[in-house]
Amino acid sequence: RDMRLQYGSLLADIGLVDLPKDNLNQMNGNRKSNLESWFANISLPFNLYAGYTSVIKSVISAGLYPNVAATLEGVDPGALGGRKPSDVLFGKDRPRWYDGRREVHIHPSSVNHSLKSVQYPFLVFLEKVETSKVFLRDTSVIS
Repeated sequence: RDMRLQYGSLLADIGLVDLPKDNLNQMNGNRKSNLESWFANISLPFNLYAGYTSVIKSVISAGLYPNVAATLEGVDPGALGGRKPSDVLFGKDRPRWYDGRREVHIHPSSVNHSLKSVQYPFLVFLEKVETSKVFLRDTSVIS
């Protein structure tokens, strides 16, 4: 919920959402609760597609581009430059991901780390960290 409020406030700051004036002037403890209710109101125009997962994923994907990785099925064979995927570190039972330049791995702290297979060949990520390998953090599989 806090992310919703933060995101909604950022949209209001840049003029994409008009906050109701009574919430802006109200400085007591109910302001946060009132804004939560207002942002959750499904009848407001900015919530028109809130129930459509495919639209939400498309917006997230567009917002995180170029932070996109793909499995072998989603990569043009020429993009790998003749390299073969490694079986080191995570074994052969997990999907292999590529960021367009090299093989990358889902960070062990990610909820997607334990995936044995994926339905779609792409994922978006927020952060790339290089230690012993290149790891992707905060990942979401997209269609």
